[in-house]
Amino acid sequence: MEEKDLKQIEKLFEKGFAEGFKQAFASVWEHNLEPALNEIHREIAGVKSQMVTKSYLDDKIANLQGDLITKLRKEDDKLNRLADILRQKKVISDSDIQELGNLVVFPK
Repeated sequence: MEEKDLKQIEKLFEKGFAEGFKQAFASVWEHNLEPALNEIHREIAGVKSQMVTKSYLDDKIANLQGDLITKLRKEDDKLNRLADILRQKKVISDSDIQELGNLVVFPK
């Protein structure tokens, strides 16, 4: 075989290899990679649709904080009222009333 013949064989081999590789990769892409990527995209879209936003979370936390403050104020009012009743009935001393006053969350 001459050098010219070897070059022709090499060109045919390279062309055949390139075509075969393209076809094999296209098949792998179509049957394996593309469906997997499409599934990942669908799952990400589902996660995004269920995610809470920062503003939504901020609103919920603010509402919860407001509810807690309201409940704590009611408890403070109950404690203050109970201390007043016990003082009026002379069940506890003024120093005990002062000590109970130190326990409230929102001092007067």
